Amino acid sequence: MTGSLDDPAGLVQRAGAFIFDFDGTLYNAGGFTRRFLFSPLFSAKSGPAPVDPAAEKKWSLADILLAGEERRVRRTFAGCDYGDAETYYGEFFAALERRTGRSGVFLRSWYFRRYLGRMTETLRRFYPARPGAAILFNTLERRGIPRAVYSDYPALSERLGAAGLDPGLCGELFDPGNFGAQKPAARPFLEIARTLCRRPEEVLVVGDRDSTDGAGAAAAGMMFFKIAAPAGWAHLCALVEQRAPNTKR
Repeated sequence: MTGSLDDPAGLVQRAGAFIFDFDGTLYNAGGFTRRFLFSPLFSAKSGPAPVDPAAEKKWSLADILLAGEERRVRRTFAGCDYGDAETYYGEFFAALERRTGRSGVFLRSWYFRRYLGRMTETLRRFYPARPGAAILFNTLERRGIPRAVYSDYPALSERLGAAGLDPGLCGELFDPGNFGAQKPAARPFLEIARTLCRRPEEVLVVGDRDSTDGAGAAAAGMMFFKIAAPAGWAHLCALVEQRAPNTKR
């Protein structure tokens, strides 16, 4: 059974577990692509050196063009389910190789070091977690409510930390490497529910996009709370704080 924002308080009260999207949900991602592609992250004026030395190398026009192709390829993989990470990444980098003419070996190294390293540093420089996010996760932890964060990009623990969140408080962390799939495929959501020891209809998915988070929740028979604006996030935090204590163990 799915839910809607027609009764947001009811959704939060019924939730026996939460699955949070990351990008655009736990932080406001406005302008992210522009900053990710074009902002000078590392200079005398931009603060301390990056955590990952591989990300410090000058981000070049070639990197910008590759990043654009990565995003185009990723969109074609929406909803795919290859069953395991090896097959998924094999297909993903083969598609990127066809578009760019670069070798799969080079692209894997570039993606996991340069691309994700820059993504993490962009978060660290410009994108703190939404106000109250840490308090929200502390509240869920205190009340014993299972939760997870599920992203279509890897390096989730590092990216959560870059946004100022404690990955340990955010619950179980999942990305395509766990499933060999991308949102809105249903299987990852169902497997996360099993990990959290909840039936699908007891799980509330919190996300900012109907086409990925909402569609995945619907396919898995879960409830969905859309973060449509900063006010939506503040409303969610207030509802979680106000909800009656969780009684299911």
